[in-house]
Order: sequence, then structure tokens, then C-alpha cells
Amino acid sequence: MSTGNIKRLAYVFAAVLTLFACGDDGVGKLADAPPTLTDRDSDGVPDNLDNCPDLSNPDQVDTDGDGQGDACDTDDDNDGVADGSDNCPLVPNPDQTDTDGDGVGDACDNDADGDSIPNADDNCPFAANGDQTDLDGDGLGDACDDDIDGDGVPNAVDNCPTVANPDQGDVDENGLGDVCDGVITPSFQSSIVGGNIVATGKGFAGRFDGVVDPSVELTITGIPANSKVLRAFLYWTVIGMPFPTVTFQNATVTGTEIGQTGDTCWGIGNNFMYRAEVTSMVAGNGTFTASNLLSTMDFTPDGQGISLVVLYKDPADARKNFVSISDGAVGFVNGSETSTSIATGFTVGNNFAKATAINLVADGQPAPDDITFNGVSFGEGDAFQGLDGAMWDTRIDDITSVVEPGSTQIETVVSANSDCLAWAASIVVIEAFDAGGGPARRAPAQRFKLPGTKAAKKVPAKATAAKKAPPPLFPDGRGTATYRRHSVSPSFLLKK
Repeated sequence: MSTGNIKRLAYVFAAVLTLFACGDDGVGKLADAPPTLTDRDSDGVPDNLDNCPDLSNPDQVDTDGDGQGDACDTDDDNDGVADGSDNCPLVPNPDQTDTDGDGVGDACDNDADGDSIPNADDNCPFAANGDQTDLDGDGLGDACDDDIDGDGVPNAVDNCPTVANPDQGDVDENGLGDVCDGVITPSFQSSIVGGNIVATGKGFAGRFDGVVDPSVELTITGIPANSKVLRAFLYWTVIGMPFPTVTFQNATVTGTEIGQTGDTCWGIGNNFMYRAEVTSMVAGNGTFTASNLLSTMDFTPDGQGISLVVLYKDPADARKNFVSISDGAVGFVNGSETSTSIATGFTVGNNFAKATAINLVADGQPAPDDITFNGVSFGEGDAFQGLDGAMWDTRIDDITSVVEPGSTQIETVVSANSDCLAWAASIVVIEAFDAGGGPARRAPAQRFKLPGTKAAKKVPAKATAAKKAPPPLFPDGRGTATYRRHSVSPSFLLKK
């Protein structure tokens, strides 16, 4: 029974009692005249019982229990903030904290950080992280976890913040822990309803094609209408010197160095690999400009290439999709190495829809190299030709055909048979990865294939490329001999 109804019954009962009074002889008798009961606001509650006697409030709600009804109380929650300016007028919150700035205080906002994930389900309820990535699986999202790899070393001082290494071993004392130095390691991993990735890239090396490219355009397509960009990353690589700062969309962007590799057969110096988050500058499809890039035509420090990788969420896609981004710096500097990146953290269902791999590789040109997924070659003899322009590949492969239901990992192997390369990132997306039931159904593979080449063929999972002679020596025109690029070289390279 509501408070108002209880008060009405009390009123009726009191009125009845006033009709009778006890005389001197103890015999009840009708009172001479009942008292007058008033209800100034005509809400059915007599004034002597009404918590807002001059303002109609038949429900008699009194949130803070101070005896004054909400209808006439200027501070309903009694937190010292007047209702007119209180961002939670019915929930005490004197600090008025509003994490997402939406005008609704955190105390009464069921999505305090505004990332479209209810607080009850959000692994960082007060730090926006629509991707919900949680590398160490501790239930605390990376966006609010001060130790995202769970090794007991805070991110701020961890020399491998995304790979557990409690001993912090760093043999070469370069600031990168041994377990994440010279390898591709996870930087992002999540299962996202409607989540997917698109990527594009451009090479800007001047030394190979004789064209200086200090500015390039990156065109993103394929993001469905009404999708929300969750994260956007810019990756770039230069050779010969550190170059952490570029311009993107007319804004200065400074990247995090994700690693270095040795000289990739040019005699110029190390490769420096960078990643920067540019989410605030990428709202969806469009053409984006990267400028102030390092690009030269002689054998001095030069660029390699740059890629834009965009993670988005499509509200029309109800499937749960697995997304993994691993990055770092792997150098192939002798023309005979192999390196492996393994994506884990999922179990593929019988009816998963599609699997896609994206790999960012620097210094590629027409020369033998390969890429395999789960032991199957997709490289067609030359996986990295610099198809984004000189010295850069943003290679995208449909690898659905090599992913089996029940799989818990995807293995990517890059082999530099007689090429010299620098591998920066390995990305995997499995759409509807946990879809089960019935016999397995998969879309046919659409392998990356060069015109006139043979179909991809299966190779043993652990096979390694045969060693070949290192790249030939060329005179550098200055009276010395240095490692120049491979036997396939433009004639201008031999000029002084």
C-alpha cells in the first residue's frame, strides 16, 4: 500500500473517532461537532498529514526521508546540491562526478564512461573502452588496468607491458625486455559484437623508385554505415635514424617505438618501427593525409611505409567477432630467416563465418619471400613486393580455408627466403568465431594471388626456407663496398 493511501486511511479513521466522545457516565455519545479537516492542495491528503500541503502530491514521495515531499523539496536527495543543478537529483552525489560529460552524474548513469557498455557488464566502467580488450584475462580491461600483462610490474615501468616478464630481462639493454624484443607480440585482443578491422597503407621510400614522398594519402573504405570507430592506429617504419613524429590530418602525432631491427641489407642503419593511436581523428571511411615523412633518394636515412588500421563496431552485425593485433619489430637481415606470430584466445565454432589476416611488412620488393598460415603457403613465391608503393606492404589475406572448427590458434609465419624485410604487425579477425551447431560451413578461400602464379600449396607447418647466399655486393660509387639491395634493382641505384 502506498504512503498516500495509508495516510488517507488514517484520515478516515481519525474522522470516525471524532464522531464519538465519552461522557461522564462512560457511555459513548455523538460529539456535538466534528473538527474541521482541510486539504489546501486538494490532493486527497489532509494538510496535517501532507508532506507538501500547498503543492499537490498524492503519492507523497520523499526520497531523502526528511519529511518534505519531493514535489516541494528543492534538494530531493539531500546532498547539498539543489535539484535544478544536480546531475543526479534523486541519488546523493555531492561531488557531481560525470565521467563521460553527458550531463548525467556517475551515481545515476548506467553507462558512466559513455562507451555503450552498461556499467554492470563493463570491465572498465569509468574508462571508455568499447573494445573491452583484456590481455591478461583478469577481468579488468586494459584501459583501466595498470598491469595489463599481469606480471606484477606496472605498465609505466614495464619493459614489455603487453608480455609477462616479471624478471624484466634485457640482455642488450635497449629498453625492451628480451621476451618482446625482436618479435611480434600481442598489443590488442578482444571479442567484440560487430567488431572488425579495415586497413590501408602507402610506401614512401625514395631510394628504390627515385620518388621522394614526404606526404601520402591513406584511403579507408569498407566501414559499414552507422558504425562506430573504436580504435585507429597509425604504423610507420623508417630506416637509418629514429623518426617518431609525423603529421596526420594536420596534427602532430608522436608514435611509440614498438621495436628496432638491424639494417635490411642497405647499409643505412637500423629500422625503427612506430605505432600511434589516432582514434580521435578517424570517424569512418575517408581519405587521410600523412605528411612530414622521412623520404630521400640517396643512401641516407629514408622512409619505408605507413599504414592506417581501423577497428570499428557495426551495430547491424550481431555476431561476436574475435580481433587480435600483435606488433613489434622482426628483422630479416640475412635473407634466410623465418619468424612466427601466433594468435590465441579463442575456440573456433563449427559455423564461424570468415577469417582474415593483415600483415604490415617493410622493405619488400620483387624477391623470393613467403607467408604461411597454419602451414599453408599464401605467398606465391613473393609475398611482399612493395605493393603499397616502394618498400611497404599492407597485405590482406582471406585465410578461412585454413582455419578448422575447434582451432584455438592461428599461426602466421613469414620467411625471407632471399629478401631482407622488417615485420611490424600481424592482425587476425575471425567473424562469428564462436558460432556452433550443425556441420561446419565456411566461405571459399580467396587467397592473395599474383597474376600468372600457381595456386597456394601446403607445406609442413615447421618447414623452414633453404638458406641462400646473402644479397650481392654493389659498388656504392664512393670507393667502398656496402650491402646494397637485391639483384633486382633499378639502374639508378648504381649511379653515384
